[in-house]
Amino acid sequence: MQVGQQRTPGAGGTVPMAGQLPIDARRPASLFDPQRPQLASALVERILTSGQEAPLEGGAGRVHGGVNGTLQVRAFEHASEPGVRVPAVLKPIRAGGAQERFAYEVAASIGIDHLVPRVGRRPDAAAAIEYVSGRNPMLERVYDGFDLERFTRDGYRTRHPQMPAAEAARRASIDVQLAQAFDILIANSDRHGENALLDAQAGTVRLIDHGLMFRGR
Repeated sequence: MQVGQQRTPGAGGTVPMAGQLPIDARRPASLFDPQRPQLASALVERILTSGQEAPLEGGAGRVHGGVNGTLQVRAFEHASEPGVRVPAVLKPIRAGGAQERFAYEVAASIGIDHLVPRVGRRPDAAAAIEYVSGRNPMLERVYDGFDLERFTRDGYRTRHPQMPAAEAARRASIDVQLAQAFDILIANSDRHGENALLDAQAGTVRLIDHGLMFRGR
């Protein structure tokens, strides 16, 4: 799933929970605000699962590619945290919404939920998928697993300047191996350049679009 070639951040990572959020976190959700604070996973999942649709700064964007071309980016807000809005793509059952939530749960179970967008299951079983940053790996000169490991290693060093090089390399190696195992576990044959997003500025990797898992295609 991509909006053009570049996607700008939704939420990810951790900050203090209710009552301790930075004032900036209470601005309207924006697809074009790289400084938007990162929110704790539990809060993001709660907002995506049971929050109400809220205005999205700049209006709703459309997702391109295949069935994704029928989907829009919107924002969700929960009554427990008024003003905290999470940009997300709403993916109905007919477009693979159930698979998206299941894939997220598998990723969390093997410790790579930081490599996939957070996903909430809506009351109608549609998936609300966190809108994340990045672009096609080839635009970042990532063509294979070795390149991905290098990119991931450099990302750890970017986000954690004090991290020893050997530790960054170790974590990157584990991430890439578990990402490969993840696709095997969910029988995902649809991993290609449009279904991974790399954010060079933040040094992050996000695996996206798992609607064809377990379909043997």
